[in-house]
Amino acid sequence: MEKTSVYLSDAERERLGHLAAVTGRSQSAIIREAIASYQPAAAGGRDLALTGVADGPAGSIADLPDEELLDGFGG
Repeated sequence: MEKTSVYLSDAERERLGHLAAVTGRSQSAIIREAIASYQPAAAGGRDLALTGVADGPAGSIADLPDEELLDGFGG
């Protein structure tokens, strides 16, 4: 095992001390366990998966007559 230094904010240092006191474990053991269990957040892709989420007539809105598009406006 090799010694490593880390910089912690006051709040992080206090939390680490509290966790060590409550669990009866060393701060080093808590840090090692946290590193071992760490899973990076998945980098979300750009696939929005909207296929099939709505029913409709299909086709383009550009194919609808202007009267149908304006129906209900200005009434």
